[in-house]
Amino acid sequence: MVTAAVGFAAVLVLASCAGLHDRADAGPPAPTVTTDRYLTTSADAVIGYAATVAGFDAAERVFECHRVLRIYRVNRQLPILIHLFIAQTASSGCGDLRSTTREVRAMRGQIANSMVRDFVTFQLLAAERQSDDAAEIQRLDGALHKARSNLKQAMSRHRQSISQVRDTYRRMKSRDAQARQLKQQVDELKSVEQGLSQSVRSRDAEARQLKEKLDALKSIEREINETERREDYE
Repeated sequence: MVTAAVGFAAVLVLASCAGLHDRADAGPPAPTVTTDRYLTTSADAVIGYAATVAGFDAAERVFECHRVLRIYRVNRQLPILIHLFIAQTASSGCGDLRSTTREVRAMRGQIANSMVRDFVTFQLLAAERQSDDAAEIQRLDGALHKARSNLKQAMSRHRQSISQVRDTYRRMKSRDAQARQLKQQVDELKSVEQGLSQSVRSRDAEARQLKEKLDALKSIEREINETERREDYE
């Protein structure tokens, strides 16, 4: 079965190249709205459809995929599902490939044509790998978004911390300035106090000197009085 799938993939590549060559000569295919082309699961029809889709440009593949998706939502037959599966694996942004893959895998045993069944099996591997890659990319995008959000929050907290440190520094500088002013005022008061102390000491010395002179005068006065009394007695 694996050999048949690989061989069928090679046929698909050749058919794709042929489809590209035909499109280069004939121009883009005219779109069709009929569902008949999606109701057959013969090997030629499935491979031919895959080759046609491979020959579309990105916009045409998306357009074709949405067209089949609309048809399948109304008519959920297996052949249409297979065509939708092929269109979804060749385009992006068209329905839920993971859901379609699960449906195809569940209904794969109902495909009567063995070559088409092998081809679908091969496509399932590619689609599941594509879905896994998309899920991994989505997970990584989510992790990146979360990391960026955490980084922004951390940077915001860091800026707040810096702002708080700056505010604290400014307050400390303001307090230092206030402390210097208070120290200067205290020094000035001490200087005034020292001046007053010196003035008091100076006045105390003068008072002592005056007291000594007054005591001397009193002593002289006493001596004069005693001398007068003695003279009067004699």
